[in-house]
Formats: sequence, structure tokens, C-alpha cells
Amino acid sequence: FVRVIVFDSKVLIGIRKGIIDKKYFFDLKAHKRPFFYPGSMSPKLARAMVNLANVRKGDIVLDPFCGTGGLIIEAGVLGNFVVGTDIDYRMVKGTKKNLEYYGVKEYDVFRCDVRELSLDFKVNAIVTDPPYGLCSSPAGESSLVLFKEFLQTIDSSLTENGKICLASPHYIDINDLIYDTVFEISQQHAIRMHKSLTRVVSVLEKSK
Repeated sequence: FVRVIVFDSKVLIGIRKGIIDKKYFFDLKAHKRPFFYPGSMSPKLARAMVNLANVRKGDIVLDPFCGTGGLIIEAGVLGNFVVGTDIDYRMVKGTKKNLEYYGVKEYDVFRCDVRELSLDFKVNAIVTDPPYGLCSSPAGESSLVLFKEFLQTIDSSLTENGKICLASPHYIDINDLIYDTVFEISQQHAIRMHKSLTRVVSVLEKSK
């Protein structure tokens, strides 16, 4: 099956190597998981972000703000070892329950302040949806400050060609977040969620 995509002056031609039944994403909707929390990302967007991070079977994938585990569920069912951290014990416990429910066995999920995250191994990709709320995070700091500090320290735990894929609301300037870090934006995709919110998915790579 050949698919042709025309975008502006570009024409992309590809061969479809697989297809996912729509029922798959329906069955993985957040409210169908054993542990649910409002605001969870849709499984279809989570899978798209895992793909944008160029995750390959057998990789190690980290979500430092794992919440209910939606992103690492998608990475895990693809056959990867997944690592999730969150500062909220409820999320850590709930994520483990969700991973087990979907048959993901290769994982490590633990409570951690991202500013203190220290891994004794390197990860191939970081896929995350940081808490960009207007209020402070459970750690008592601005969520933006937390994530910026995380970016300033995580590069040593990411492989040289590893990518970061993150989601953010349109009113957050990712350039501000990556200023004074080793990362640069390689891709950005806007997704209109509703009238007052557009979600931006950004792919970051280490500067050459």
C-alpha cells in the first residue's frame, strides 16, 4: 500500500508497513485504565509522540513527569524498557498498576523530584507532557522552573543521538525553556485542542 502526502511544495511517498485497528486506541483511553486522573493524554497522541522521538524496539524510554503513565504505556507495549518518575506517590502507584494492566513488564517507576533525578544508565528517548499549569507543582516550585532545571541536567543521561519529545500549550515559548541548555528544536507540530488551546509537540535534539 503506497501513500502520497502533498504538503505545500513537497510530495512525500511512503509504503505503509502496518496498520493499527481503531479499537486499540479506544481500549487504551485514559478512563478505561485501572488508575485514572483528569487531564490524561489520549493514547493516539501519546503514540505519535513516541514515534516522533524515534523510539525503536529495545530502547530505554523515560518520562520524568509520568502522571498516569500514558506515554510510557505506549512505549512499553512496543517492546521497550520504560522508566517513569513523578513527585506524587499516587501517580507512581497508579502508573505501575496501569503498566501491569496492559502487560508491560519491563519498567522502573519511582517517586522523584526531577531536579534530583540521577540515572546510572543512559536513555534513548525522553517523551513527556510536563505539568505546565499556572499553579506551582507539588514540589512548591513553578512547573516551568522545574522543567528548565531538568533540561539543564538531563543531557548526561541521554544518549548522544537521543531525542526529547514534549507537549506544551501554545502560550509556552519552548525557546525560553531550552535557553542555556544543550538542546535545540528540530521539529514542532501544532494540534488545536479546542477554541482556547492549541497543543504544541516539540522534538528536541542535542546541538551539534
